[in-house]
Amino acid sequence: AAFYATPTGKRLVAAQPQLAQAQLVGTQQWMQSVTPEMQGKLTKAIQAHGWGSAGPAKPR
Repeated sequence: AAFYATPTGKRLVAAQPQLAQAQLVGTQQWMQSVTPEMQGKLTKAIQAHGWGSAGPAKPR
């Protein structure tokens, strides 16, 4: 807690919103780049297991 009272700690606190925004933008860009591949792999796995083609699963 004492760290945040130092000049460096105060600069970090002041920069937090900008850092969070930059991280959010970077994460969104990364997700957009990997989503098509993830969807393709998921679709193949579903088909390989025979899931999804017969409608919703029946309770056991």
